[in-house]
Amino acid sequence: RKVYDEEDRIKAAAFAEKMRLEEEKERIRAQRRAENPDGITQNTSKKKLQQQQKQASQEDARAYAARKAAADGAGEEEEMKSFSGDPERPYARGRAYKPERYGRNTMDSAADGEMTEEYPWKRVL
Repeated sequence: RKVYDEEDRIKAAAFAEKMRLEEEKERIRAQRRAENPDGITQNTSKKKLQQQQKQASQEDARAYAARKAAADGAGEEEEMKSFSGDPERPYARGRAYKPERYGRNTMDSAADGEMTEEYPWKRVL
């Protein structure tokens, strides 16, 4: 019996120590929650913070360039200019492009339903 009582006392002491550590951790968690009621709102990794700073500096540089261009009077022209220089193709990135390839210019010269001379297999609608 004495052996069992000794083991029980050791187990109870270990359990009490474990509970004391758990209560301390919970106290620290409660303190953190009290200090920051909104919770963790942003990523705190070093790479993500550097990326956010880089984006912020790029946005500041763009804003500065826009203000400077607006002061010079050339701000609207840059915004309205498309990548390809063709206002009908605003998302084209300047690749080689022949407007007549797809029958775009032939629509003006040909009547409805007639075949074009350039591309006899295509009908202009």
